Amino acid sequence: MKVQRSMIFKANIDIDQYLTKQSSLGRILTLKMNPNQVLTVKKKSEYYVNISFDISQTCYTNGIYSLPSGHVVVTDYANAKLKLFGQHYKVSDYCDMADFPLDVCQITSSEVAVALGYTGVQFMSVSNRQLVYGRKLQLPHAASDIVHHQGALYITSGHALYHYTLTGALVKKLYENISDSMTGK
Repeated sequence: MKVQRSMIFKANIDIDQYLTKQSSLGRILTLKMNPNQVLTVKKKSEYYVNISFDISQTCYTNGIYSLPSGHVVVTDYANAKLKLFGQHYKVSDYCDMADFPLDVCQITSSEVAVALGYTGVQFMSVSNRQLVYGRKLQLPHAASDIVHHQGALYITSGHALYHYTLTGALVKKLYENISDSMTGK
């Protein structure tokens, strides 16, 4: 025996009446702060980021991102490595990069994207406290800085700002500094 069911949505007209009586849905409060207020650093910590496999004793960390898990991903430009730090800020894993890593941004709670200069963008995941290579985007320009926002990648080449999808499709060149002789024009 089959029983058919149907559903009908009946709007609550009280909501409409209530909202039409309101002058706004809320308000934004601006806090007045003293622009001359001196901020004091209460705690400073330094952490050793070198590992035994580093070529250079100097680490040039240009990109850093803290994941929700408490792990911190750091680019090491001087040694062409991406380093993963545990919750006590000790290197728990590292990966060699195809080019010098310049910046890093979070894609998901366990995935980051690394800007690799002229090599493109390398996606990396964190799984079981280890870095795992993911897909790679080849770009027709350098990738010096990278930001992820609402499913979109924003990548700078040093002279231009580009909007890409996560699959690597160019949406639009948003800005280019045409006054600089290094733009290629």
